[in-house]
Amino acid sequence: MYQYISKIMTGASLKRIALITMIIDHTAVAIIQNTIFMQSYKYSENFLLIAEQWYNWMRMIGRIAFPLYIYLMIEGYFHTSNLKKYFQRLLILALVSEIPFDLLLNGEIFNWSHQNIFFELIAILFLFYFLDKCRGEWIKILAGTIVIATISYFFQFDYSFYGIIAAFIMFYAYGNRTKEALSIIPAFLFEFYSIFVFLSAVFIFYYNGDRGKINSKLYYWAYPLHLLLLYLIHLWMIQ
Repeated sequence: MYQYISKIMTGASLKRIALITMIIDHTAVAIIQNTIFMQSYKYSENFLLIAEQWYNWMRMIGRIAFPLYIYLMIEGYFHTSNLKKYFQRLLILALVSEIPFDLLLNGEIFNWSHQNIFFELIAILFLFYFLDKCRGEWIKILAGTIVIATISYFFQFDYSFYGIIAAFIMFYAYGNRTKEALSIIPAFLFEFYSIFVFLSAVFIFYYNGDRGKINSKLYYWAYPLHLLLLYLIHLWMIQ
């Protein structure tokens, strides 16, 4: 069983799992929470009970995504041939995604109360660069991490300072597959109420280290595109 799962669990597999579980999570928010629940008078009590069950399950499944994205960021950091281009790609996606993100979650073109996940990932990329360059300098590491976590908190990045702390823990576990998988437990204690978040450790444990094949452009641009699509579905449903 281990050999079979490990054979197919490539980097591309992790990306697909992260993307699919994220879309499931966002669908629950956009279609069930922000559409069906907001217009509950249109639906029967039985339908709403079923919708609530689906909503809870979909949100729990969605917890799998972010730990995988952090892990893939670590992999990306250590294997990219051009860190500057990596950062630029994330920045472009963060800026492009913000309008569909705000429309979907807040119904406004611009809303600064909550920023999309790519801003968090940019902060995490800076964190990795800082931790890598300051190895062994623990006072600098602690101070720099606090600064990045504070920025994530005040600018309302998607996972706030929790995402920075999680990335910090996972970064120092990198290099040993068992430690990488187990690091999910302390890194995501803040989501202890959803046991599904810890399932991400299983996927990381079975990861075979191969990149695999995936359409990179589709993988990245699926984020703003699926947000826009969900917003259009939301508009159609509330008519």
